[in-house]
Amino acid sequence: MPLLILIMVSTSIEAVAVAGVFWLRQLSGTDTLYGLVLSCWAIGSIIGAYLAGTKRLGPRTLFLIVGGGLCMALAILTEGLVPIAVAIGAAFVVGGLGNGTHNVGVRNLIFQQIPKAHVGSAWAYYRMLTSTSVAIGYVVGTPRTPADAQSMVVIAGACALAGVLVAIAALHLRHRKPNTQDSPAPEQDPDLDPAIPEPH
Repeated sequence: MPLLILIMVSTSIEAVAVAGVFWLRQLSGTDTLYGLVLSCWAIGSIIGAYLAGTKRLGPRTLFLIVGGGLCMALAILTEGLVPIAVAIGAAFVVGGLGNGTHNVGVRNLIFQQIPKAHVGSAWAYYRMLTSTSVAIGYVVGTPRTPADAQSMVVIAGACALAGVLVAIAALHLRHRKPNTQDSPAPEQDPDLDPAIPEPH
């Protein structure tokens, strides 16, 4: 959940501080190039969602969530650190791909980990978390509050990347932790058991 919160807050900071009016429009120079750069994220999202729905990647829930978050974090950092529209467009394809796989991973995680009787409640809580995170990102990402648009993009990318690295470290420690008699049995991890069927 901390990773999901950081990703949503960071992408919201990027969206309001950059994609809407300021940084990308300034770099693009023309409305046509601006629209093309923005569309790269959408193209990547479609590709990512398709790949995440395949039998090979579908069951690998943690990989989809963490890997998708990493792609988005790197795309946002590139956007802030490399002020070239073409480079940002390429990074947006990668970020969109991560966005698509991340979203499918979250969906799969809910269906895999939550009993059917409580799936509706889980989606309601997730929706509340999403709305709150987006609202925080919009407030924090307002240009020049407390920094200019480009700086806020770099901060957003750094925060997202930090969340991904913490998640990777936590997963690594969890997989290395030895089982004891008093410890509860570990839950099945789709990343470790590719035979688990994809949820419908």
